[in-house]
Amino acid sequence: MKQEQPRLLMIAYLFPPVQAVSTLRWYHLYQEGQRYFTQIAVITARHWRFLHHDPQLELEFKPHLIPAFDLRSLTLLRQNRPYVPHQIKQRPWINYLLRLLDAFPFNLILGDGGIIYIFLGYRLGVKLVKKEKITHIISSFRPFSDHAIAFLLKWRFPHLYWIADFRDLHIDPSRPRMWSPILQRWFNQKILQRADLVTTVSEGLARQLRFFHSSVYVLRNGIDPRYYAAENDQPVGSKFVITYTGSLYPGFQNPALLFEALYNLLQNGLLTAVDVQLVYAGKDGDFWQKELEVWNLAPIALDKGMLPLHAARQLQQQSCLNVLLSWATPDMQGILTGKLYEYLAARKPILALVEGAKDPELELILEQTQSGRVFYRDDLQEMEMFILTAYRNWQKTSGSMPLNPADKLQDFTWPVLVDHLAEAIGLLENTVVQSE
Repeated sequence: MKQEQPRLLMIAYLFPPVQAVSTLRWYHLYQEGQRYFTQIAVITARHWRFLHHDPQLELEFKPHLIPAFDLRSLTLLRQNRPYVPHQIKQRPWINYLLRLLDAFPFNLILGDGGIIYIFLGYRLGVKLVKKEKITHIISSFRPFSDHAIAFLLKWRFPHLYWIADFRDLHIDPSRPRMWSPILQRWFNQKILQRADLVTTVSEGLARQLRFFHSSVYVLRNGIDPRYYAAENDQPVGSKFVITYTGSLYPGFQNPALLFEALYNLLQNGLLTAVDVQLVYAGKDGDFWQKELEVWNLAPIALDKGMLPLHAARQLQQQSCLNVLLSWATPDMQGILTGKLYEYLAARKPILALVEGAKDPELELILEQTQSGRVFYRDDLQEMEMFILTAYRNWQKTSGSMPLNPADKLQDFTWPVLVDHLAEAIGLLENTVVQSE
């Protein structure tokens, strides 16, 4: 009997080229997936067309667009951004509303996507499965509406191999208690019981997801090897640049220890203010600026605002230190954002600052790649020495910085990661040979 060619349906509320954290992961899954699937179809929200796009996330495909009558589309589309600003999230009634919208059943009715998106996505999915002879589906979280569509399709077509992907957790022990936790646990178990495989970005998240599914696979966010920083492309800088690019989550990430270390080094004359620049790029400049003022660091600071992906990568490659802010609790480690892998590709020393408990998974990755060091709240002196050592190296090399070793990054690249996933789901024998 002739073996059926694998064909994939991707279900993602936000999809490339939308400039959002989640879409970079889906960009690479789509690109690398073409080596294993003879055809890939995509279902995404119609307002995909109206949000800000990043040229480096453009794909040569036509997604299937469905309307999403949800709170996000009603309130944020006019602002052309797929996120809620933190200053709005911090308002007590808004915070409570967002937590409620993240809980079942409200997350399926009014949350991202919404009930109409789920219904129309399922109806379109049925047509695509029949017409395109779909064999595999992969759905995203957030939002849960994508998993709901996949759940219904798996119920209708039991032969489908369903991969339920989680960039973060619905039930997260490091976050405030959500509405009706017993109901939420039941909901997660009910939805995920039909999945063939659950994927997530770290071992820390995988430990939590194993409460709901017996087969959990760690598919990390990866490195795009095309954007490795090259030795002959490194600029000679007139300033010792320390950079943080990305979002800030007050109450979780905390840059205070970094600012204290810089303040102490400047006050003691170990760093020269005219040589040092502290750069931020992202959507949360107001919060960053308030923290800077506490330590009187505004004179050495530069806020570049929101940058497209290529500009953020260039900034990371031109920096002397790249700052990674994360958090952990005794029950929850492995908060490995996509930003970590951008920093790895930049091949500049990474200063990772974790708020809360130890994160051995992050420590292991930086150790394996020889890319930097993780610091915690009690590591002020060690952080000062780390910064000072990097500063003196910069001075000795006339404004350039040695790059972290590229050969240590190979196992973290997207082609290798997707190869391992394909092996895990039995697709290696079906590799599609791409024409030149």
